[in-house]
Amino acid sequence: MSEEDPNGIEVTEDRPGEEGEGIDVEDALAEISEMSCESPSNLAEYQDQFANGLPEGFEPEVVDFFDERNQLSHWFPRLESVDVPTIDTEILELEGGEGKALLEEKDIGLMEILMVEEPGVVLAFFGKPDFDVMREFVEHTENGQAFLRGDYKSATNLGNTGNYIEEPSDTSLAHTVMHQLQDRIMAKMPLFSALAIRERLDLDFHPDGRATLHPEVRFFISGGEVLYHFPRVDKETFARTPEGVEHYQRVINAINRDAEQLYEWAYRAAHEFDNASWSLDFVMDTGGNWVATDMALNGLYYSTDKERWHNLSEHEKGSAYNLEEQLGSAFSEPEIPDDGAGSR
Repeated sequence: MSEEDPNGIEVTEDRPGEEGEGIDVEDALAEISEMSCESPSNLAEYQDQFANGLPEGFEPEVVDFFDERNQLSHWFPRLESVDVPTIDTEILELEGGEGKALLEEKDIGLMEILMVEEPGVVLAFFGKPDFDVMREFVEHTENGQAFLRGDYKSATNLGNTGNYIEEPSDTSLAHTVMHQLQDRIMAKMPLFSALAIRERLDLDFHPDGRATLHPEVRFFISGGEVLYHFPRVDKETFARTPEGVEHYQRVINAINRDAEQLYEWAYRAAHEFDNASWSLDFVMDTGGNWVATDMALNGLYYSTDKERWHNLSEHEKGSAYNLEEQLGSAFSEPEIPDDGAGSR
């Protein structure tokens, strides 16, 4: 069963059956691939320098995978200052950690910290965020929940054990922070950067336990202008889901309906971040509210493992701006420092 909410997004109830049952995924994916976002009326402000291929002598911006500008503590205060709707966020510094000294003295190895199951040991190594600040933040959210992430990115290697806070006791907070910090070792991230606690948005447009299928759109900005936008959702996930094609169309409709407002917010960000090219992500919650959730530099980084260049921010496949597709194996290999900085 389903019902249409005031925002034009179908809110679905649980459905029986397994994901993909009775679905021709290939046909569904082909149908979804034909759908695209409309451009705002002021399309003329988009930069079309790549419309006919790369300009002669073009050199892409080359960035470190963990460029300091990608830290949430760098871009979030600036984005918040230009009247773009953002997620309630508190940046948490790590205090009292002895890890830097221990590593320099070779008194401990990172694998030892990764395998530890006692939060106190991990927090003594990395440092501890202020649990009182975290607890107060959670208690002031509407749903009594929060999302924890690193300064560079969310934890992705240990499930959601380091991401979600649902009960802000000292024990619960300690275990969540421990897993968030241990994830840094697995991801080869900078170890001692800040954490960020954020409100946990309700994105569950498809509450059957498989996928939320919420509207999400990514804009690219550069030099004070907006380049383009595309629906940043996994088309294959929709194709494998019951009624996924119809729901994907509703996602596109939601983006198109609010394209002018989304463009205006992206344009404000473009003026604030005019010294580099960036991606800017917006998601819609189940109340129909759009909020900016993430930013990242728009450039290429080199993977020594794969011996090719990759987009630091994912682009739409086939886009003229997708430099990974155009230059991924053709652009010359960089000189990588002995410590391997800038590669993954």
